[in-house]
Amino acid sequence: MRIYCEVRKIWTVLTASLIRFFLGWLTKLDVGCWLSAPQCSGSDEYSVTVDSSNNNSVPSTPQLSNEELNKINTFIDRLWQTREKGGKNSMLTEDEMIGLCHKARPIFLAQPNLLDLQGPLKICGDIHGQFSDLLHLFELCGKPDKINYLFLGDYVDRGRHSLETISLLLCYKLKYPLRFFLLRGNHETQSVTRIYGFFDECKRRFSAKLWRQFIDTFNCLPVCAIIEGQIFCCHGGLSPEMLTPEVTDLFELRQKIKRIQRPCDVPENGLLCDLLWSDPWYIDFSEKAVEPSGWEPSERGVSFMFGPNVIDQFLERFNLDLIVRAHQVVEDGYEFYANRSLVTVFSAPNYCGEFDNAAAVFCLSRLTSNLESLQPTHSNLITDIDDYGHDEADLEGSFQIIRSLSSPKK
Repeated sequence: MRIYCEVRKIWTVLTASLIRFFLGWLTKLDVGCWLSAPQCSGSDEYSVTVDSSNNNSVPSTPQLSNEELNKINTFIDRLWQTREKGGKNSMLTEDEMIGLCHKARPIFLAQPNLLDLQGPLKICGDIHGQFSDLLHLFELCGKPDKINYLFLGDYVDRGRHSLETISLLLCYKLKYPLRFFLLRGNHETQSVTRIYGFFDECKRRFSAKLWRQFIDTFNCLPVCAIIEGQIFCCHGGLSPEMLTPEVTDLFELRQKIKRIQRPCDVPENGLLCDLLWSDPWYIDFSEKAVEPSGWEPSERGVSFMFGPNVIDQFLERFNLDLIVRAHQVVEDGYEFYANRSLVTVFSAPNYCGEFDNAAAVFCLSRLTSNLESLQPTHSNLITDIDDYGHDEADLEGSFQIIRSLSSPKK
């Protein structure tokens, strides 16, 4: 099964001379925001447990008042209605989206850089502004009122409806802060969104000020997660800084990740950059004399590529079983690598209208795992089920293939 390349590769290193934006935390603006100061959270019936045995955990997370929850519910309903004919008028206003950003930031910052989560939950890869596909994903896999979710980043850019996509995800984060989680991807940065569409969408439909508000919110997102103490999740991949001699165990790794200061932009190199940008070596070993190993500069011009031996070293040192990441288009929506010790998950079907790829959602329970795969095709075909198994990691489940009406551009 071959890896699909990104539709458009980053064609140069993002340097300081390319784009410089004003950094730092903006002073709060009085925009007539309907959101009030955050309250301490109460209980959440379906919440994913956040492990309190490490110093990264925070005992309480800001939540909404009943009045604010009612407002969020209205926003969610309106965003779902945008898919319908004439639904454009139900889109949120600029002030409403700015209000979402203001309210989401303290919730993201109240939770650690590295989230410690328990199942059951479903893991989603890149969405890239494909709003209709996001709604279809929730229809297939379950809406967040009953299902716990972890998204691995890249919510905006390239697709036509990034504003609807990120607004709905923020609404669900505000409504379910303890069981709906959003990690940062390499497209949740000011330099990348400036080039690949989100800035232009904000400016065309509303204003550059709105883009700035979303960027300040992206700067607050957590960057990775560990599920059930066994599965490491991030957007891109590993970093050489995670495997230095002084990082001897999982506690030291947590401390290193904890030292990433938020809010922050993503630097051009280092731990945070690598977590969002790096890739595993995807090479057809049958055509190579020697299996790739170690670290090599990435073909993207940013960060690294890492070989199977790096994955083995990482999992062994930190007593983990699996790495789940996104960041690359894969034909079937998911692709295992390095003897199934790493899996890439991509959740934007028919990516950019140019690939006939499926999209996948990685579904985890406390005892078993399975992948649900959504595939865009060209007719209202029946659901197709394929079984798979993986004894080493106790993975078992099925792939559910969904046929859609969209087709890739020729």
